[in-house]
Amino acid sequence: MTDLKNISQHRAIGAFVCIAALAALVLWLPNDVDSGLIEKVRRRYQIGDLLAPVVALATILAGGSWLLLSKDHQPVGDLNGPVRAILISLAVIALSLVLMRWGGPASVWIGEAAGLVEAGTGYRPLRDTLPWKFIGFLTGGTVMIWALSAIADGGWTWRRLATAFLIAFTIGAVFDLPFEDLVLPPNGDV
Repeated sequence: MTDLKNISQHRAIGAFVCIAALAALVLWLPNDVDSGLIEKVRRRYQIGDLLAPVVALATILAGGSWLLLSKDHQPVGDLNGPVRAILISLAVIALSLVLMRWGGPASVWIGEAAGLVEAGTGYRPLRDTLPWKFIGFLTGGTVMIWALSAIADGGWTWRRLATAFLIAFTIGAVFDLPFEDLVLPPNGDV
């Protein structure tokens, strides 16, 4: 058996990424998404719910394969640093997803308590109205971009926070504003 400390860093990361992408393609998507890549609806073809995740995972798989086949021979060495970095990144992503999922409902609850929203309304009827539909997406997206970029560069600045907010807002606007029936994640499931 090969000693893990002698495997190159690029190949180790490439193997991890390939395994994760293949697991998502084979196990997660078929069990979670009902429609196909392209659907025929009323004699018209339209993009199915499966297309975007398959394209994203195929891109991730290609990148992982490229790393796996790289000629980098720098050994991994001590695994504590890379494992710690992966765990911190996963914790940031988990926190961001919690904020994204519960930011909107929590803001409506606070709005009800402050008298800004009619008591008993709840989040569901407001999930596609301004400003409520953007709160969870912007909160989670901003924290994810800000924290991951700060960890990568080692700098927690207000400028980076503002940039992260603008990036999250731009992504949300690009996906939400041109389409009437599109609901920003995770509002479709709330």
